[in-house]
Amino acid sequence: MAFQVMLLVDLFDVYDKVRDGLVDNHHLNARLHVLKTGIFKTEQGKRSWAFWKILRDQEFVDWFEHEIYGDLGEARKTIFKTAEGREDLNVFRQ
Repeated sequence: MAFQVMLLVDLFDVYDKVRDGLVDNHHLNARLHVLKTGIFKTEQGKRSWAFWKILRDQEFVDWFEHEIYGDLGEARKTIFKTAEGREDLNVFRQ
């Protein structure tokens, strides 16, 4: 999860810099290219995004979810499973 947080914080920073005209848009596009590989489509990625998105305004949230998830409805379907269904997160020990 720490890696996903690092990616989000970096994206927040670059997005703001592009919006403010401090860096060119290709810096943002390079980061999006990496994120579109699917890291935020995993259960852990969806949980990370659900936790961190409250820090951003609705414009950013809509932009991110459109870029990463495509269908905005898909991003809002983050499912929090019970302990029995979370073995893929390596959170609970057997």
